[in-house]
Amino acid sequence: MHRTKLYITISLTITVSVFLQIIAFAGEDGLFKYDISESVTITSYIGTSSQVNVPDTIEGINVTAIGDFAFDKKLNITSISLPSTLQYIGECAFRACRGLTTIEIPKSVTAIGFYAFDLCENLTILCYRGSATHDYALRYNMKFTLLDAQGSDVQFEYTTTASEATLTRYIGNGGDVYIPSTLGGKPVMTIATGAFENCNTVTSINFTETVTSIEAGAFAGCENLTSFSVHENNRFFSVKDGILYNYDQTELISYAHGRQETEYTIPVPIEKIGNSAFRGSKNLRTLSFYEGVKTVGHYAFADCRNLENVYFASEPSYFGTDVFKNTSWQNNQPEGLLYFGNILCGKKGTVSGKISIKNGTSLISAYMFAETSVTSVSIPGSVRYICDRSFYNASLLTELVVNSRDITFGAEVVSSEPKIKCYFGTSVYDFFIKNGNTVLQIVPEKPRMNVLYISNNVIYITWNSIEGAQGYNVYLGNEKIAQTQNTYYTYKGLNPQSMYIPAVSAYAGETEGSKSDQSIISTVSYLSGDIDNNGDIDLSDAMKIFQHVAGKVMLANKKVGDVNSDGKVDLTDAMVVFRIVAGKILIK
Repeated sequence: MHRTKLYITISLTITVSVFLQIIAFAGEDGLFKYDISESVTITSYIGTSSQVNVPDTIEGINVTAIGDFAFDKKLNITSISLPSTLQYIGECAFRACRGLTTIEIPKSVTAIGFYAFDLCENLTILCYRGSATHDYALRYNMKFTLLDAQGSDVQFEYTTTASEATLTRYIGNGGDVYIPSTLGGKPVMTIATGAFENCNTVTSINFTETVTSIEAGAFAGCENLTSFSVHENNRFFSVKDGILYNYDQTELISYAHGRQETEYTIPVPIEKIGNSAFRGSKNLRTLSFYEGVKTVGHYAFADCRNLENVYFASEPSYFGTDVFKNTSWQNNQPEGLLYFGNILCGKKGTVSGKISIKNGTSLISAYMFAETSVTSVSIPGSVRYICDRSFYNASLLTELVVNSRDITFGAEVVSSEPKIKCYFGTSVYDFFIKNGNTVLQIVPEKPRMNVLYISNNVIYITWNSIEGAQGYNVYLGNEKIAQTQNTYYTYKGLNPQSMYIPAVSAYAGETEGSKSDQSIISTVSYLSGDIDNNGDIDLSDAMKIFQHVAGKVMLANKKVGDVNSDGKVDLTDAMVVFRIVAGKILIK
Protein backbone atom coordinates (compact mmCIF):
# COMPACT_ATOMS: atom_id res chain seq x y z
CA MET A 1 0.00 0.00 0.00
CA HIS A 2 1.17 3.48 -0.89
CA ARG A 3 0.42 6.30 1.57
CA THR A 4 1.38 10.00 1.62
CA LYS A 5 1.31 12.05 4.81
CA LEU A 6 0.23 15.70 4.45
CA TYR A 7 0.79 18.35 7.12
CA ILE A 8 -1.40 21.42 6.79
CA THR A 9 -0.76 24.31 9.15
CA ILE A 10 -3.69 26.70 9.63
CA SER A 11 -3.01 30.21 10.90
CA LEU A 12 -5.93 31.91 12.57
CA THR A 13 -5.88 35.69 12.99
CA ILE A 14 -9.33 36.37 14.42
CA THR A 15 -9.80 33.53 16.92
CA VAL A 16 -7.53 30.99 18.45
CA SER A 17 -8.36 27.49 17.22
CA VAL A 18 -8.10 24.52 19.49
CA PHE A 19 -6.76 22.69 16.45
CA LEU A 20 -3.37 24.17 15.60
CA GLN A 21 -2.70 21.42 13.13
CA ILE A 22 -4.90 18.96 11.14
CA ILE A 23 -3.28 15.68 10.15
CA ALA A 24 -4.83 13.80 7.15
CA PHE A 25 -3.81 10.76 5.06
CA ALA A 26 -4.52 9.71 1.49
CA GLY A 27 -4.00 6.10 0.49
CA GLU A 28 -4.84 3.20 -1.80
CA ASP A 29 -4.86 -0.56 -1.33
CA GLY A 30 -5.35 -1.98 -4.84
CA LEU A 31 -9.14 -1.76 -4.64
CA PHE A 32 -9.86 1.74 -3.40
CA LYS A 33 -8.35 5.16 -3.11
CA TYR A 34 -9.38 6.85 0.11
CA ASP A 35 -8.84 9.74 2.47
CA ILE A 36 -8.41 9.26 6.21
CA SER A 37 -8.99 11.82 8.92
CA GLU A 38 -11.24 10.90 11.80
CA SER A 39 -12.99 8.46 9.45
CA VAL A 40 -12.45 7.02 5.98
CA THR A 41 -13.93 8.37 2.74
CA ILE A 42 -13.72 6.15 -0.36
CA THR A 43 -12.67 8.50 -3.15
CA SER A 44 -12.33 6.05 -6.04
CA TYR A 45 -12.71 2.39 -6.91
CA ILE A 46 -9.66 1.11 -8.79
CA GLY A 47 -10.35 -2.63 -8.71
CA THR A 48 -11.54 -4.80 -11.59
CA SER A 49 -14.02 -7.15 -9.93
CA SER A 50 -17.70 -6.93 -10.89
CA GLN A 51 -18.70 -7.72 -7.31
CA VAL A 52 -17.52 -5.09 -4.84
CA ASN A 53 -17.50 -5.33 -1.06
CA VAL A 54 -16.82 -2.01 0.66
CA PRO A 55 -15.26 -2.86 4.05
CA ASP A 56 -16.38 -1.57 7.45
CA THR A 57 -12.91 -0.29 8.25
CA ILE A 58 -9.66 0.59 6.56
CA GLU A 59 -6.55 0.70 8.70
CA GLY A 60 -8.78 0.19 11.71
CA ILE A 61 -10.84 3.32 11.02
CA ASN A 62 -14.55 3.27 10.13
CA VAL A 63 -15.56 3.84 6.52
CA THR A 64 -18.29 6.48 6.73
CA ALA A 65 -18.48 8.06 3.26
CA ILE A 66 -18.49 7.27 -0.45
CA GLY A 67 -16.99 10.34 -2.07
CA ASP A 68 -18.19 12.28 -5.09
CA PHE A 69 -17.77 10.30 -8.36
CA ALA A 70 -16.16 7.39 -6.44
CA PHE A 71 -17.80 4.71 -8.65
CA ASP A 72 -18.70 6.94 -11.59
CA LYS A 73 -19.09 4.99 -14.86
CA LYS A 74 -17.87 1.68 -13.43
CA LEU A 75 -19.83 -0.22 -16.05
CA ASN A 76 -18.58 -3.68 -15.13
CA ILE A 77 -19.85 -3.56 -11.55
CA THR A 78 -22.91 -5.77 -11.01
CA SER A 79 -23.18 -5.81 -7.22
CA ILE A 80 -21.96 -3.63 -4.35
CA SER A 81 -22.11 -4.41 -0.66
CA LEU A 82 -22.00 -1.33 1.60
CA PRO A 83 -20.96 -1.36 5.29
CA SER A 84 -23.23 -0.57 8.23
CA THR A 85 -20.79 2.23 9.20
CA LEU A 86 -21.62 4.25 6.08
CA GLN A 87 -23.20 7.68 6.67
CA TYR A 88 -22.86 9.65 3.44
CA ILE A 89 -23.00 8.94 -0.30
CA GLY A 90 -21.54 11.73 -2.42
CA GLU A 91 -22.68 13.43 -5.60
CA CYS A 92 -22.60 11.22 -8.69
CA ALA A 93 -21.10 8.48 -6.51
CA PHE A 94 -22.62 5.65 -8.59
CA ARG A 95 -23.50 7.55 -11.74
CA ALA A 96 -23.82 5.40 -14.89
CA CYS A 97 -23.22 2.09 -13.07
CA ARG A 98 -25.48 0.46 -15.61
CA GLY A 99 -24.66 -3.10 -14.54
CA LEU A 100 -26.22 -2.57 -11.13
CA THR A 101 -29.75 -3.93 -10.73
CA THR A 102 -30.05 -3.64 -6.96
CA ILE A 103 -28.11 -1.93 -4.20
CA GLU A 104 -28.89 -2.19 -0.51
CA ILE A 105 -28.34 1.07 1.39
CA PRO A 106 -27.83 0.58 5.14
CA LYS A 107 -29.93 2.45 7.68
CA SER A 108 -26.85 4.33 8.85
CA VAL A 109 -26.78 6.53 5.72
CA THR A 110 -28.15 9.97 6.62
CA ALA A 111 -27.39 11.96 3.44
CA ILE A 112 -27.09 11.30 -0.29
CA GLY A 113 -25.67 13.80 -2.78
CA PHE A 114 -27.22 15.00 -6.01
CA TYR A 115 -27.26 12.56 -8.97
CA ALA A 116 -25.76 9.80 -6.81
CA PHE A 117 -27.52 7.16 -8.95
CA ASP A 118 -27.95 9.11 -12.17
CA LEU A 119 -28.10 7.04 -15.38
CA CYS A 120 -28.55 3.76 -13.46
CA GLU A 121 -31.53 2.72 -15.58
CA ASN A 122 -31.79 -0.86 -14.27
CA LEU A 123 -31.36 -0.06 -10.59
CA THR A 124 -33.77 -0.83 -7.75
CA ILE A 125 -32.70 0.63 -4.41
CA LEU A 126 -33.23 -1.59 -1.37
CA CYS A 127 -33.74 0.58 1.69
CA TYR A 128 -35.60 0.96 4.97
CA ARG A 129 -38.86 2.73 5.58
CA GLY A 130 -38.43 6.28 6.84
CA SER A 131 -34.69 6.31 6.16
CA ALA A 132 -32.85 9.07 4.32
CA THR A 133 -32.51 6.70 1.38
CA HIS A 134 -36.26 6.07 1.35
CA ASP A 135 -36.88 9.82 1.26
CA TYR A 136 -34.28 10.22 -1.49
CA ALA A 137 -35.90 7.51 -3.64
CA LEU A 138 -39.34 9.06 -3.22
CA ARG A 139 -38.07 12.56 -3.96
CA TYR A 140 -36.36 11.57 -7.21
CA ASN A 141 -38.95 8.99 -8.33
CA MET A 142 -36.52 6.07 -8.20
CA LYS A 143 -37.45 2.39 -8.10
CA PHE A 144 -37.04 1.01 -4.61
CA THR A 145 -37.98 -1.91 -2.38
CA LEU A 146 -38.34 -1.52 1.36
CA LEU A 147 -36.44 -3.85 3.68
CA ASP A 148 -38.02 -3.47 7.10
CA ALA A 149 -36.29 -5.46 9.82
CA GLN A 150 -39.55 -5.41 11.82
CA GLY A 151 -41.50 -7.00 8.95
CA SER A 152 -43.91 -4.11 8.28
CA ASP A 153 -43.29 -4.18 4.53
CA VAL A 154 -40.82 -6.61 2.95
CA GLN A 155 -38.68 -8.94 5.01
CA PHE A 156 -36.39 -11.86 4.36
CA GLU A 157 -35.08 -14.39 6.81
CA TYR A 158 -31.62 -15.61 5.90
CA THR A 159 -28.44 -17.25 7.06
CA THR A 160 -24.89 -16.25 6.16
CA THR A 161 -21.49 -17.83 5.90
CA ALA A 162 -18.17 -16.12 5.43
CA SER A 163 -18.84 -15.77 1.71
CA GLU A 164 -22.58 -15.89 0.98
CA ALA A 165 -26.16 -15.55 2.17
CA THR A 166 -29.02 -18.03 1.87
CA LEU A 167 -32.56 -16.67 1.71
CA THR A 168 -34.53 -19.07 3.92
CA ARG A 169 -37.96 -17.45 4.15
CA TYR A 170 -39.93 -14.55 2.71
CA ILE A 171 -42.44 -13.11 5.20
CA GLY A 172 -43.34 -9.85 3.51
CA ASN A 173 -46.56 -8.44 2.16
CA GLY A 174 -46.29 -9.85 -1.36
CA GLY A 175 -46.74 -8.25 -4.75
CA ASP A 176 -43.67 -7.91 -6.96
CA VAL A 177 -40.72 -9.25 -4.96
CA TYR A 178 -37.13 -8.37 -5.78
CA ILE A 179 -34.51 -10.70 -4.35
CA PRO A 180 -31.77 -8.41 -2.99
CA SER A 181 -28.24 -8.96 -4.22
CA THR A 182 -26.97 -8.95 -0.63
CA LEU A 183 -28.32 -9.84 2.79
CA GLY A 184 -26.27 -9.25 5.89
CA GLY A 185 -23.55 -7.81 3.70
CA LYS A 186 -23.14 -11.09 1.79
CA PRO A 187 -24.24 -11.90 -1.75
CA VAL A 188 -27.50 -13.83 -1.92
CA MET A 189 -26.54 -17.04 -3.71
CA THR A 190 -29.12 -19.60 -2.56
CA ILE A 191 -32.92 -19.64 -2.34
CA ALA A 192 -33.73 -22.37 0.17
CA THR A 193 -36.42 -25.04 0.03
CA GLY A 194 -39.74 -23.55 1.10
CA ALA A 195 -38.45 -19.97 1.02
CA PHE A 196 -41.66 -18.78 -0.68
CA GLU A 197 -43.84 -21.83 -0.03
CA ASN A 198 -47.56 -20.95 0.10
CA CYS A 199 -46.83 -17.21 -0.10
CA ASN A 200 -50.12 -16.49 -1.82
CA THR A 201 -49.69 -12.71 -1.90
CA VAL A 202 -46.60 -12.88 -4.13
CA THR A 203 -47.33 -12.11 -7.80
CA SER A 204 -43.84 -12.01 -9.32
CA ILE A 205 -40.29 -12.84 -8.24
CA ASN A 206 -37.24 -11.13 -9.69
CA PHE A 207 -33.70 -12.51 -9.35
CA THR A 208 -30.40 -10.67 -9.43
CA GLU A 209 -27.34 -12.17 -11.02
CA THR A 210 -25.90 -13.27 -7.66
CA VAL A 211 -28.32 -16.21 -7.26
CA THR A 212 -26.65 -19.48 -8.23
CA SER A 213 -28.80 -22.10 -6.51
CA ILE A 214 -32.56 -22.55 -6.08
CA GLU A 215 -33.47 -25.52 -3.93
CA ALA A 216 -36.41 -27.82 -4.64
CA GLY A 217 -39.82 -26.52 -3.68
CA ALA A 218 -38.72 -22.95 -3.06
CA PHE A 219 -41.93 -21.57 -4.63
CA ALA A 220 -44.37 -24.45 -4.09
CA GLY A 221 -47.96 -23.40 -3.57
CA CYS A 222 -47.58 -19.72 -4.53
CA GLU A 223 -51.08 -19.69 -6.01
CA ASN A 224 -50.96 -16.11 -7.31
CA LEU A 225 -47.43 -16.14 -8.71
CA THR A 226 -47.72 -15.28 -12.40
CA SER A 227 -44.13 -14.72 -13.55
CA PHE A 228 -40.42 -14.85 -12.86
CA SER A 229 -37.68 -12.61 -14.17
CA VAL A 230 -33.92 -13.07 -14.06
CA HIS A 231 -31.14 -10.52 -14.50
CA GLU A 232 -29.62 -10.81 -17.97
CA ASN A 233 -26.16 -11.42 -16.52
CA ASN A 234 -27.26 -14.42 -14.45
CA ARG A 235 -25.58 -17.52 -15.89
CA PHE A 236 -27.44 -20.08 -13.80
CA PHE A 237 -31.11 -19.43 -14.56
CA SER A 238 -33.32 -18.25 -17.40
CA VAL A 239 -36.98 -17.43 -17.99
CA LYS A 240 -39.14 -18.27 -20.99
CA ASP A 241 -42.80 -17.30 -21.12
CA GLY A 242 -42.58 -16.31 -17.44
CA ILE A 243 -41.48 -19.82 -16.37
CA LEU A 244 -38.20 -20.47 -14.55
CA TYR A 245 -35.59 -22.82 -16.09
CA ASN A 246 -31.94 -23.54 -15.57
CA TYR A 247 -29.66 -21.48 -17.80
CA ASP A 248 -29.58 -23.85 -20.80
CA GLN A 249 -33.29 -24.70 -20.40
CA THR A 250 -32.87 -28.44 -19.94
CA GLU A 251 -34.63 -28.35 -16.55
CA LEU A 252 -37.95 -26.71 -15.71
CA ILE A 253 -37.40 -25.46 -12.17
CA SER A 254 -40.72 -23.79 -11.44
CA TYR A 255 -43.94 -23.04 -13.23
CA ALA A 256 -45.61 -19.76 -12.24
CA HIS A 257 -48.38 -21.36 -10.20
CA GLY A 258 -50.88 -18.51 -10.50
CA ARG A 259 -51.08 -18.50 -14.29
CA GLN A 260 -54.63 -18.66 -15.60
CA GLU A 261 -54.39 -21.15 -18.47
CA THR A 262 -55.96 -24.58 -17.98
CA GLU A 263 -53.98 -26.25 -20.76
CA TYR A 264 -50.29 -25.70 -21.33
CA THR A 265 -47.58 -27.16 -23.55
CA ILE A 266 -44.07 -26.57 -22.28
CA PRO A 267 -42.42 -24.52 -25.06
CA VAL A 268 -38.95 -26.09 -24.89
CA PRO A 269 -37.83 -29.75 -25.13
CA ILE A 270 -36.63 -30.16 -21.54
CA GLU A 271 -34.95 -33.21 -19.99
CA LYS A 272 -35.97 -32.71 -16.36
CA ILE A 273 -39.02 -31.51 -14.45
CA GLY A 274 -37.74 -30.29 -11.10
CA ASN A 275 -39.02 -31.27 -7.67
CA SER A 276 -42.33 -29.50 -6.92
CA ALA A 277 -42.04 -27.68 -10.27
CA PHE A 278 -45.83 -27.41 -10.74
CA ARG A 279 -46.90 -28.01 -7.16
CA GLY A 280 -50.03 -26.07 -6.25
CA SER A 281 -50.82 -24.81 -9.78
CA LYS A 282 -54.55 -24.66 -9.17
CA ASN A 283 -55.76 -23.82 -12.69
CA LEU A 284 -53.99 -26.47 -14.76
CA ARG A 285 -56.06 -29.30 -16.19
CA THR A 286 -53.81 -30.57 -18.99
CA LEU A 287 -50.02 -30.49 -19.43
CA SER A 288 -48.02 -31.62 -22.47
CA PHE A 289 -44.27 -32.15 -22.84
CA TYR A 290 -42.06 -32.63 -25.87
CA GLU A 291 -40.06 -35.80 -26.37
CA GLY A 292 -36.95 -36.08 -24.22
CA VAL A 293 -38.19 -35.75 -20.63
CA LYS A 294 -36.04 -38.21 -18.68
CA THR A 295 -36.65 -37.13 -15.09
CA VAL A 296 -39.84 -36.19 -13.26
CA GLY A 297 -38.98 -34.85 -9.80
CA HIS A 298 -40.61 -35.49 -6.45
CA TYR A 299 -44.06 -33.87 -6.02
CA ALA A 300 -43.74 -32.44 -9.54
CA PHE A 301 -47.53 -32.06 -10.01
CA ALA A 302 -48.68 -32.49 -6.42
CA ASP A 303 -51.54 -30.31 -5.18
CA CYS A 304 -52.53 -29.34 -8.74
CA ARG A 305 -56.05 -30.14 -7.66
CA ASN A 306 -57.65 -29.75 -11.11
CA LEU A 307 -54.96 -31.60 -13.09
CA GLU A 308 -56.53 -34.42 -15.10
CA ASN A 309 -54.10 -35.18 -17.95
CA VAL A 310 -50.33 -35.16 -18.43
CA TYR A 311 -48.85 -36.14 -21.79
CA PHE A 312 -45.22 -37.17 -22.34
CA ALA A 313 -44.00 -37.70 -25.90
CA SER A 314 -41.48 -40.20 -24.55
CA GLU A 315 -41.40 -42.27 -21.37
CA PRO A 316 -39.24 -40.93 -18.50
CA SER A 317 -36.52 -43.04 -16.89
CA TYR A 318 -36.90 -41.49 -13.41
CA PHE A 319 -40.12 -40.75 -11.54
CA GLY A 320 -40.12 -39.15 -8.10
CA THR A 321 -42.37 -39.81 -5.14
CA ASP A 322 -45.98 -38.58 -4.91
CA VAL A 323 -45.81 -36.92 -8.32
CA PHE A 324 -49.62 -36.80 -8.62
CA LYS A 325 -50.53 -36.41 -4.95
CA ASN A 326 -53.77 -34.45 -4.40
CA THR A 327 -54.53 -34.10 -8.11
CA SER A 328 -57.81 -34.75 -9.87
CA TRP A 329 -56.11 -37.56 -11.80
CA GLN A 330 -55.09 -39.42 -8.65
CA ASN A 331 -58.37 -38.77 -6.86
CA ASN A 332 -60.21 -40.50 -9.72
CA GLN A 333 -58.07 -43.66 -9.56
CA PRO A 334 -59.18 -46.81 -7.69
CA GLU A 335 -57.62 -47.84 -4.39
CA GLY A 336 -54.31 -49.69 -4.55
CA LEU A 337 -51.32 -49.37 -6.84
CA LEU A 338 -51.39 -46.43 -9.26
CA TYR A 339 -50.18 -46.85 -12.83
CA PHE A 340 -49.47 -43.94 -15.15
CA GLY A 341 -49.10 -45.72 -18.47
CA ASN A 342 -46.28 -48.21 -17.87
CA ILE A 343 -45.05 -46.38 -14.77
CA LEU A 344 -45.90 -47.59 -11.27
CA CYS A 345 -46.17 -44.07 -9.91
CA GLY A 346 -47.75 -44.36 -6.48
CA LYS A 347 -50.44 -45.86 -4.32
CA LYS A 348 -53.87 -44.84 -3.11
CA GLY A 349 -54.70 -45.99 0.38
CA THR A 350 -52.46 -48.56 2.04
CA VAL A 351 -50.65 -51.52 0.51
CA SER A 352 -49.48 -54.52 2.47
CA GLY A 353 -48.75 -58.22 2.25
CA LYS A 354 -47.83 -59.92 -1.01
CA ILE A 355 -47.76 -57.66 -4.09
CA SER A 356 -47.47 -58.56 -7.78
CA ILE A 357 -46.67 -55.65 -10.08
CA LYS A 358 -48.55 -55.97 -13.35
CA ASN A 359 -46.87 -57.16 -16.54
CA GLY A 360 -45.77 -54.38 -18.90
CA THR A 361 -44.65 -52.07 -16.10
CA SER A 362 -41.35 -50.44 -17.06
CA LEU A 363 -40.54 -48.22 -14.06
CA ILE A 364 -41.07 -48.27 -10.28
CA SER A 365 -41.11 -44.76 -8.83
CA ALA A 366 -39.00 -43.44 -5.96
CA TYR A 367 -40.11 -44.39 -2.42
CA MET A 368 -42.87 -46.55 -3.96
CA PHE A 369 -43.01 -49.13 -1.15
CA ALA A 370 -40.95 -47.19 1.41
CA GLU A 371 -42.19 -47.63 4.99
CA THR A 372 -45.08 -49.87 3.90
CA SER A 373 -46.13 -53.26 5.28
CA VAL A 374 -45.46 -55.28 2.12
CA THR A 375 -43.94 -58.69 2.78
CA SER A 376 -43.21 -59.90 -0.76
CA VAL A 377 -43.08 -58.12 -4.11
CA SER A 378 -42.92 -59.76 -7.53
CA ILE A 379 -41.39 -57.59 -10.26
CA PRO A 380 -42.13 -58.49 -13.91
CA GLY A 381 -39.50 -58.86 -16.59
CA SER A 382 -40.67 -55.66 -18.29
CA VAL A 383 -39.27 -53.42 -15.53
CA ARG A 384 -36.18 -51.44 -16.61
CA TYR A 385 -35.90 -48.78 -13.90
CA ILE A 386 -36.27 -48.90 -10.11
CA CYS A 387 -35.87 -45.41 -8.66
CA ASP A 388 -34.36 -44.19 -5.39
CA ARG A 389 -35.43 -45.85 -2.14
CA SER A 390 -38.33 -47.72 -3.71
CA PHE A 391 -38.31 -50.25 -0.85
CA TYR A 392 -36.63 -48.03 1.74
CA ASN A 393 -37.37 -49.00 5.35
CA ALA A 394 -40.02 -51.55 4.35
CA SER A 395 -39.29 -53.45 7.54
CA LEU A 396 -41.64 -56.41 6.89
CA LEU A 397 -40.30 -57.11 3.39
CA THR A 398 -38.68 -60.55 3.31
CA GLU A 399 -38.69 -61.39 -0.41
CA LEU A 400 -38.24 -59.71 -3.77
CA VAL A 401 -38.84 -61.75 -6.91
CA VAL A 402 -37.15 -59.92 -9.79
CA ASN A 403 -37.98 -61.40 -13.18
CA SER A 404 -36.20 -58.67 -15.16
CA ARG A 405 -32.64 -59.31 -16.27
CA ASP A 406 -31.46 -55.74 -16.79
CA ILE A 407 -32.51 -52.90 -14.45
CA THR A 408 -31.09 -49.45 -13.75
CA PHE A 409 -31.25 -48.99 -9.98
CA GLY A 410 -31.45 -45.72 -8.05
CA ALA A 411 -29.85 -45.00 -4.69
CA GLU A 412 -30.63 -47.09 -1.60
CA VAL A 413 -33.32 -49.08 -3.36
CA VAL A 414 -33.55 -51.78 -0.70
CA SER A 415 -31.78 -52.89 2.47
CA SER A 416 -29.70 -56.07 2.61
CA GLU A 417 -32.36 -57.93 4.61
CA PRO A 418 -34.84 -59.30 2.03
CA LYS A 419 -34.03 -62.46 0.12
CA ILE A 420 -33.84 -61.89 -3.62
CA LYS A 421 -34.97 -64.28 -6.31
CA CYS A 422 -33.54 -63.41 -9.71
CA TYR A 423 -31.72 -64.86 -12.68
CA PHE A 424 -28.06 -65.66 -12.17
CA GLY A 425 -25.45 -64.16 -14.47
CA THR A 426 -27.37 -60.89 -14.93
CA SER A 427 -26.76 -57.26 -13.94
CA VAL A 428 -29.67 -57.62 -11.50
CA TYR A 429 -27.89 -60.52 -9.82
CA ASP A 430 -24.65 -58.51 -9.61
CA PHE A 431 -26.48 -55.56 -8.03
CA PHE A 432 -28.04 -57.56 -5.21
CA ILE A 433 -24.85 -59.50 -4.50
CA LYS A 434 -23.02 -56.19 -4.03
CA ASN A 435 -25.93 -54.97 -1.89
CA GLY A 436 -25.35 -57.88 0.51
CA ASN A 437 -28.63 -59.70 -0.10
CA THR A 438 -29.10 -63.45 -0.07
CA VAL A 439 -29.75 -64.24 -3.73
CA LEU A 440 -31.63 -67.31 -4.93
CA GLN A 441 -31.92 -68.54 -8.49
CA ILE A 442 -35.22 -68.23 -10.37
CA VAL A 443 -36.04 -71.39 -12.32
CA PRO A 444 -38.14 -70.62 -15.43
CA GLU A 445 -41.66 -72.01 -15.43
CA LYS A 446 -42.71 -75.00 -17.50
CA PRO A 447 -44.24 -73.97 -20.86
CA ARG A 448 -47.73 -75.09 -21.91
CA MET A 449 -47.31 -76.65 -25.35
CA ASN A 450 -50.02 -76.91 -28.03
CA VAL A 451 -49.87 -79.05 -31.19
CA LEU A 452 -51.49 -77.03 -33.98
CA TYR A 453 -50.62 -79.02 -37.11
CA ILE A 454 -49.79 -82.64 -37.86
CA SER A 455 -49.10 -83.90 -41.37
CA ASN A 456 -47.23 -86.71 -43.07
CA ASN A 457 -43.79 -85.22 -42.37
CA VAL A 458 -44.42 -82.12 -40.23
CA ILE A 459 -45.48 -81.30 -36.66
CA TYR A 460 -46.05 -77.64 -35.73
CA ILE A 461 -46.17 -76.65 -32.04
CA THR A 462 -46.67 -73.42 -30.07
CA TRP A 463 -46.32 -72.52 -26.37
CA ASN A 464 -46.90 -69.64 -23.98
CA SER A 465 -44.24 -67.00 -23.29
CA ILE A 466 -42.41 -67.57 -20.00
CA GLU A 467 -41.62 -64.58 -17.74
CA GLY A 468 -37.88 -63.92 -17.60
CA ALA A 469 -36.91 -66.57 -20.15
CA GLN A 470 -34.00 -65.80 -22.45
CA GLY A 471 -35.09 -68.48 -24.89
CA TYR A 472 -36.40 -72.00 -25.32
CA ASN A 473 -34.91 -75.45 -25.88
CA VAL A 474 -36.80 -77.65 -28.36
CA TYR A 475 -36.74 -81.43 -27.86
CA LEU A 476 -37.73 -84.46 -29.88
CA GLY A 477 -37.86 -87.25 -27.37
CA ASN A 478 -34.87 -86.76 -25.08
CA GLU A 479 -32.76 -85.08 -27.74
CA LYS A 480 -32.43 -81.27 -27.77
CA ILE A 481 -32.64 -80.41 -31.45
CA ALA A 482 -32.98 -76.62 -31.48
CA GLN A 483 -32.85 -73.40 -29.47
CA THR A 484 -35.12 -70.46 -30.26
CA GLN A 485 -36.46 -67.20 -28.86
CA ASN A 486 -39.79 -67.69 -30.65
CA THR A 487 -42.81 -69.35 -29.06
CA TYR A 488 -43.39 -71.76 -31.95
CA TYR A 489 -41.45 -74.44 -33.82
CA THR A 490 -41.92 -76.64 -36.93
CA TYR A 491 -40.54 -80.19 -36.86
CA LYS A 492 -39.79 -81.02 -40.50
CA GLY A 493 -38.60 -84.08 -42.40
CA LEU A 494 -40.44 -86.56 -40.21
CA ASN A 495 -41.54 -89.97 -41.37
CA PRO A 496 -45.20 -90.59 -42.20
CA GLN A 497 -47.25 -92.66 -39.78
CA SER A 498 -44.53 -92.53 -37.13
CA MET A 499 -44.64 -91.68 -33.41
CA TYR A 500 -42.78 -88.72 -31.94
CA ILE A 501 -42.60 -86.98 -28.55
CA PRO A 502 -42.16 -83.18 -28.97
CA ALA A 503 -41.37 -80.98 -25.96
CA VAL A 504 -40.02 -77.55 -25.06
CA SER A 505 -38.39 -75.93 -22.01
CA ALA A 506 -37.46 -72.36 -21.06
CA TYR A 507 -33.98 -71.28 -20.03
CA ALA A 508 -32.43 -68.22 -18.39
CA GLY A 509 -28.68 -68.01 -18.27
CA GLU A 510 -27.41 -71.47 -17.39
CA THR A 511 -30.66 -72.46 -15.68
CA GLU A 512 -33.21 -74.54 -17.56
CA GLY A 513 -36.76 -75.09 -16.42
CA SER A 514 -38.83 -78.24 -16.73
CA LYS A 515 -39.97 -79.59 -20.07
CA SER A 516 -43.56 -79.11 -21.16
CA ASP A 517 -45.98 -81.97 -20.55
CA GLN A 518 -45.23 -84.65 -23.13
CA SER A 519 -47.43 -86.92 -25.20
CA ILE A 520 -46.92 -89.19 -28.18
CA ILE A 521 -47.81 -87.59 -31.51
CA SER A 522 -48.25 -89.69 -34.65
CA THR A 523 -47.69 -88.31 -38.10
CA VAL A 524 -50.19 -89.25 -40.80
CA SER A 525 -49.94 -90.64 -44.32
CA TYR A 526 -51.33 -87.59 -46.10
CA LEU A 527 -50.78 -83.85 -46.42
CA SER A 528 -53.07 -82.38 -43.77
CA GLY A 529 -55.17 -79.51 -45.03
CA ASP A 530 -54.84 -80.49 -48.70
CA ILE A 531 -58.59 -80.92 -49.13
CA ASP A 532 -58.53 -81.11 -52.93
CA ASN A 533 -55.55 -83.52 -52.87
CA ASN A 534 -53.48 -81.52 -55.37
CA GLY A 535 -50.26 -81.75 -53.36
CA ASP A 536 -50.44 -78.19 -52.03
CA ILE A 537 -52.31 -76.22 -49.37
CA ASP A 538 -53.91 -73.13 -50.85
CA LEU A 539 -56.75 -70.67 -50.31
CA SER A 540 -59.23 -73.11 -51.84
CA ASP A 541 -58.44 -75.64 -49.11
CA ALA A 542 -58.79 -73.01 -46.41
CA MET A 543 -62.17 -71.89 -47.71
CA LYS A 544 -63.50 -75.47 -47.92
CA ILE A 545 -62.58 -76.15 -44.30
CA PHE A 546 -64.16 -72.85 -43.25
CA GLN A 547 -67.34 -73.68 -45.22
CA HIS A 548 -67.43 -77.11 -43.55
CA VAL A 549 -67.20 -75.48 -40.13
CA ALA A 550 -70.01 -73.10 -41.16
CA GLY A 551 -72.15 -76.10 -42.21
CA LYS A 552 -72.23 -75.19 -45.89
CA VAL A 553 -70.30 -78.18 -47.28
CA MET A 554 -69.31 -81.63 -46.07
CA LEU A 555 -65.73 -82.83 -46.39
CA ALA A 556 -65.35 -86.21 -48.06
CA ASN A 557 -62.24 -86.95 -45.95
CA LYS A 558 -62.52 -85.26 -42.58
CA LYS A 559 -59.13 -86.58 -41.49
CA VAL A 560 -57.43 -84.31 -44.02
CA GLY A 561 -59.29 -81.32 -42.55
CA ASP A 562 -58.47 -82.26 -38.95
CA VAL A 563 -55.02 -80.67 -39.16
CA ASN A 564 -54.27 -80.90 -35.42
CA SER A 565 -55.50 -84.50 -35.10
CA ASP A 566 -57.84 -83.82 -32.21
CA GLY A 567 -60.67 -85.84 -33.77
CA LYS A 568 -62.77 -82.95 -35.08
CA VAL A 569 -62.73 -80.34 -37.82
CA ASP A 570 -63.42 -76.96 -36.27
CA LEU A 571 -62.54 -73.28 -36.42
CA THR A 572 -59.06 -73.96 -35.01
CA ASP A 573 -58.27 -76.16 -38.03
CA ALA A 574 -59.62 -73.51 -40.40
CA MET A 575 -57.50 -70.78 -38.83
CA VAL A 576 -54.34 -72.95 -38.94
CA VAL A 577 -54.83 -73.55 -42.67
CA PHE A 578 -55.44 -69.85 -43.27
CA ARG A 579 -52.15 -69.09 -41.44
CA ILE A 580 -50.32 -71.69 -43.56
CA VAL A 581 -51.68 -70.07 -46.72
CA ALA A 582 -50.70 -66.61 -45.40
CA GLY A 583 -47.16 -67.79 -44.68
CA LYS A 584 -47.55 -67.36 -40.92
CA ILE A 585 -46.93 -71.08 -40.37
CA LEU A 586 -44.09 -72.56 -42.40
CA ILE A 587 -44.38 -76.27 -43.10
CA LYS A 588 -41.90 -76.56 -45.97
